[in-house]
Amino acid sequence: QPGDGIPGGQQSGAGGTTTAGTVTREMPHGTVDRQGQQNVPLRINDPVDWNDLIHTLGAGRLQITLNDGSVLSVGSRSEMRVIKHDPESQQTQIELTVGKMRADVQKITKPGGKFEVHTKTAVIGVVGTSFVIDSDNNQTRICGIEGETQVSGTDPNNPQTVTLHKGECVVVM
Repeated sequence: QPGDGIPGGQQSGAGGTTTAGTVTREMPHGTVDRQGQQNVPLRINDPVDWNDLIHTLGAGRLQITLNDGSVLSVGSRSEMRVIKHDPESQQTQIELTVGKMRADVQKITKPGGKFEVHTKTAVIGVVGTSFVIDSDNNQTRICGIEGETQVSGTDPNNPQTVTLHKGECVVVM
């Protein structure tokens, strides 16, 4: 909204937080930890704000459509957070603590734009592509579906970056 001080952000009614997107599918439903409230049910058309901690149940899945049109499909028993999503500057940072997620990302066209997903063991960066992540405390498995996906480990002693193409996978310990 104009005047919220965050380019491209949409202000939510709850305490002036910034909305990153909307839940577009849920089965059965997930929960969100938001502004001190825990395990609040998350249903279709509910907003997803910056820094919301999203949880899916044992048999649950969520689809979140971000404000730029990128789609996150979050698998069962997963936990993720949208740290930042600014469609104006094309700056997106997501944290997948544990679980599975597919990301269908809109093409980055602005200089300095980036879409990154952080796990405990990897950083996944894309320009406009689709990929799948499966992460736990010990490793992250990333597979490219479309386009190119850049993967780096979080271990500063192993700064290697790998570029995945369609059908290629890598495991980062």
